[in-house]
Amino acid sequence: MQCVRKRRTRSETFIYRTQGVLANKGHKTENREDESPPRRRNRRNSDSSPPRRPRRQNSDDDLSPPRKNRKIEEPKKIKKEEPDSDTEKTLDGKRSGLQSAKDLKEESDRLRAKNEKMFEDMDSAVSGRFADTVHRQKQTKKKGKDSEEDQAKKEREAKKTEELKQKYKSWNRGVAQIEERREQLEEMARVAAEPMARARDDDAMNAHLKEVLHAADPMAAMIHKKRRDTAIDRGEVVYPTYQGPWTPNRFGIAPGHRWDGVDR
Repeated sequence: MQCVRKRRTRSETFIYRTQGVLANKGHKTENREDESPPRRRNRRNSDSSPPRRPRRQNSDDDLSPPRKNRKIEEPKKIKKEEPDSDTEKTLDGKRSGLQSAKDLKEESDRLRAKNEKMFEDMDSAVSGRFADTVHRQKQTKKKGKDSEEDQAKKEREAKKTEELKQKYKSWNRGVAQIEERREQLEEMARVAAEPMARARDDDAMNAHLKEVLHAADPMAAMIHKKRRDTAIDRGEVVYPTYQGPWTPNRFGIAPGHRWDGVDR
């Protein structure tokens, strides 16, 4: 019987070729997958470190000496004991260690009362009670009450201090001007009390004229020296002055007693 080959249409030919190409590609893919080496199964965990050796269960292989199993015990409660009166006291009799404010106050009051009683029972010669106050000078010498000499010295110093105070008080206003003004007021008061007429036998006028010294007077040096000695005898403070002629100035200020006479 003769077989007749049926001719394929174009659409059938395209489908057939397409199936063949896809079959060849799938065969190549399977061959490639088969050519790759077998892979290990993934581990259950994601640890990338190398595998570790299992721990030995047999303790005979351990070379270290056996260790004692330490048991964690609860801390023992410290019992609060009363401090020993002989061992827990300082040298001054106070208790040492932690104490409450109440205990400290009671202890301080007790020690204070003890010290006060001890001083009260102590002899006056030892404690110095009722003893006189002893003053000392700069030379570290004992000295009792102020003597008459010391009292007089204190009075002189007080008087001198008062004089200096009054003197310095008038310095800012001009000592010479104040003294001159005072003399003028005294003179005016004296003249106002005198009668209008003056005669040659007027004692005040004659005494004033005697006190006036003139440069051409040959007895001026002797009178000046006599006046100076009289002032010293009265206890007045007399300062040394320049003995000799000097050029007068508009202020009437004399040179110092050490001036050598040269006008520089």
